[in-house]
Amino acid sequence: MIQCSEKCFHENDGLCTLNEVTPPSSTPIKDCPYFTDKDKKSTLNNVITPSPIH
Repeated sequence: MIQCSEKCFHENDGLCTLNEVTPPSSTPIKDCPYFTDKDKKSTLNNVITPSPIH
């Protein structure tokens, strides 16, 4: 387990939940090359995920 105190997409209850090594993010921080801003990731998911057709 890796402790994490950043507002990162992979952080949950103070722990990093990244399951596998991926290419480093485009916005790394000092202690973590995989940092992905939680707010930006949720915004991207809303843009990329298409709405169901009714």
